[in-house]
Amino acid sequence: MKYFDNAATTQVLPTVKSAIIKALDLYGNPSATMYDIGMTNKLLIENCKTTILSFLGADDDDLILFTSSASESNSTVLKSFETCLTSSLEHKSIYGLNKSHIGVDKLGNINNDELSKMCREASMNGDNYLVSIQGANNELGNVQHISTISKIVHNNGGFYHCDATQLIPYVRLNVKELGIDALSFSGHKIGCPKGIGVLYLNKDIAKHIKPLIYGAQEYGLRGGTENLPYIVGLQEAIIQLNENLEDNRQHVFNCNQYLSEKLYNIPDIKIINEDMITTGSVLSVAFKDVPADTLVAELNDLGFAISAGSACNTSSIEPSYVLKNIGVSGEYLYNTIRISFSGSTSFEDIDALYEVIETIVNKTRKFLAFCKDLYDINNE
Repeated sequence: MKYFDNAATTQVLPTVKSAIIKALDLYGNPSATMYDIGMTNKLLIENCKTTILSFLGADDDDLILFTSSASESNSTVLKSFETCLTSSLEHKSIYGLNKSHIGVDKLGNINNDELSKMCREASMNGDNYLVSIQGANNELGNVQHISTISKIVHNNGGFYHCDATQLIPYVRLNVKELGIDALSFSGHKIGCPKGIGVLYLNKDIAKHIKPLIYGAQEYGLRGGTENLPYIVGLQEAIIQLNENLEDNRQHVFNCNQYLSEKLYNIPDIKIINEDMITTGSVLSVAFKDVPADTLVAELNDLGFAISAGSACNTSSIEPSYVLKNIGVSGEYLYNTIRISFSGSTSFEDIDALYEVIETIVNKTRKFLAFCKDLYDINNE
């Protein structure tokens, strides 16, 4: 299988797998610190948190919570505040909570005037409120102007949360410089297995967080015995990311540009995120008269993995709300696929993908034209 759905999940890195296997022998409970094997594991977890705090440019006394996923991290923050403002492009774990949605333009950029107005109104109510706007979108890869957003939020007395799941693999973040109060991401987007997530909290917002799962672990904000092997694996993934981030980012940009240029040899296509500022890892493209589910299914049969929009929405027959909210027209709305790259994507695989897409698109359009001609003849 030639894999082009890295925005959905990534392959586990060999060094991460090795770290996890080694940690499986560390069976002591990290909360049982009255004896050596428990204390050893507790110290390992604290060391992992230090690595992540350093990677994010955070203060040593800020908090890192280990969760099961970015979705859990997102829910923990949003459900801690009565008033939450989000964008109309957010991941389903945030968008689905039916909070107040800030509009975006056709390039996926937040409407800053609308954000300012909504923040002023929330501030006037006198309660603490949260603004949650993602760093990069999971369907489009478009990057938000985080520092501008955080300044608007802070100037109006709010807290800013950033779902950085799609941003962190390719953009080096500094939470202090960018003004991020809370940040979420998932390990499986950076070479770790599925089932480990992170919630960063600065000291000020941490006072307002309410646990989804009660217990003594994780400062009393996330109960449950810590998943030590995956936490150790996540630390290794962060170390690898820190060393390779710039090279990976350049590579996915090159992959994106290379395939985009080839795809324009096919008539009647639209690259949805062509004019957006993106991480480069996602290519959102639609082919007129070729339904996305048809293209995805045929590509799968031929050994290629891509998705139609976000992997989080593929069970729905409704068109992507992300595409609708940036104004994608009806002729392309149901025909958009998402191709997403990683640092290990090869140009040989891209060549093979293009050839297969071109064949499927031409075949599908010829069949539809034949059906139309047959219909016209039968109705003359």
